[in-house]
Amino acid sequence: MNINATKKYLLLILALALTMLVQATPTTTPSLFKKYPTLKKKIGYVNLGNFPTRIKKLETLGALLGCNNLYMKMDNESGTLFGGNKVRKLEFLLGSALFGGAKGVVTWGYAGSNQTCATAAYCNKLGLKCICMHLAQLPTLYAQRNLLLSHHYGAELNFYRGSAERELDMYEKNRAFKKETGDVLYFVPSGGSNELGTLGFVNAALELKEQIQQGVMPEPDFIYVAIGSCATTAGLMLGAKIAGLKTTIVPICIEAEDFPEQHVKKTVTLYNSTSDILRKYAPTFPELTLEPSDIQINHAFAGPGYAMITPETRDAIKILQQAEDVKLDGSYAGKACAAMMHDIAHKKIQDKTILFWNSFCSGNFADIIGNSDYKALPKEYHLYFEVPMQEDDQGV
Repeated sequence: MNINATKKYLLLILALALTMLVQATPTTTPSLFKKYPTLKKKIGYVNLGNFPTRIKKLETLGALLGCNNLYMKMDNESGTLFGGNKVRKLEFLLGSALFGGAKGVVTWGYAGSNQTCATAAYCNKLGLKCICMHLAQLPTLYAQRNLLLSHHYGAELNFYRGSAERELDMYEKNRAFKKETGDVLYFVPSGGSNELGTLGFVNAALELKEQIQQGVMPEPDFIYVAIGSCATTAGLMLGAKIAGLKTTIVPICIEAEDFPEQHVKKTVTLYNSTSDILRKYAPTFPELTLEPSDIQINHAFAGPGYAMITPETRDAIKILQQAEDVKLDGSYAGKACAAMMHDIAHKKIQDKTILFWNSFCSGNFADIIGNSDYKALPKEYHLYFEVPMQEDDQGV
């Protein structure tokens, strides 16, 4: 090969490499960074999802309920590898992990956790080791899906009898990982709910404001959303405030709690500590605080236990699927939908503009898990495939 031919060959390789780099570089700037540009250099972020998620007007369901302005924010479509509300949180959480040079991530939740499954999926995409630490929950079909997906994405799955056992083993996992790599594991909390996870939904509220300005939907009077680990609610409330939305966030609690004020307390803490971080890194960010009296959480649809599907939830899921061909789960989004339907009927808010925030990853991923063998999972997880499902479980 002569010199000129060699130069042409090298230039061609360089051009292809640059093309691949441009294609791999995220082009979507988060709405939060557009509003406060100084944050871009201060807060880790990685583009993982398909944003903005679309807004669907629920014409058929609205007609059934007598509500002419009923909409759904389709966060079930937020990601290709795994959707739902966790993707928004992981863009900041895993962005922070990469920003700090982490080589591995540890996260925990219940056995069917959407959070641990989403973390497994996106760690795999980013080349990060993922360790999932699980506690027991009631069996559900989405739990089966999530466990098989997590295994497919290469996560290390660990099952514990209680939180003390899990926390003790976390020290051992960190010690072993540091010995192997020289680095500690980056911790993603349950539900992805800390200040960084909350930023994902501050950004979501600003995304919604842009869609309202574009005429996609009117400004909602109410946003109905499931509340579990509280970052989604805290972020939406803080984001709505800085976006200038007068919308009321209506959080629907998904599990019975021994101390009814615990979700209020955690939401207030996340709101205020996230506000402090934003004010620290963005000089123009306003001084905002949330008081316990500023938030009202609906506990009436939680049911007696985590992941227990109530009759009201079962009926709401059926009605929504038949009317709009949208699938919900019985643990989180289905309960929020049941509460919304109840309130439209009993609180006489049919004339209001209502947005239901669909936080569930509704894909069944049959192409991935259809031929998966659950016996490849650690034996502690086999019971989720060998015991009967709840009678009202309608699958994914």
